[in-house]
Amino acid sequence: MKTCSQSSKLVELRAKTDRQLYELISSRLDAGLNFARWAAQAHASGRWTSEDIFQDGASKAYAEACRLLPWVDGLRRAQRAGLEFKLEQLRRRLEDLSAGSRLQAQTA
Repeated sequence: MKTCSQSSKLVELRAKTDRQLYELISSRLDAGLNFARWAAQAHASGRWTSEDIFQDGASKAYAEACRLLPWVDGLRRAQRAGLEFKLEQLRRRLEDLSAGSRLQAQTA
């Protein structure tokens, strides 16, 4: 009886951990997407220092999400697909920012 109760508590704890990880990853990806948007705006207005700071924030958010995503097991397919979609959006925006920075360096 005690083993069943302990097992149930472990399952409950794992589900809670997965929910918390999902929320953390989702919020980090949202922050990363915001940083990427701000970096693009800074680039467009010629504020290179701000662009670097925002791009660094976006890169850190992307790296953190990439590290944490494999640890989340108990997600529904739609939840995982949503995280993967945001991750891909952020990756593309970082590539665009990087390409813009290279172009800027070449013309300077």
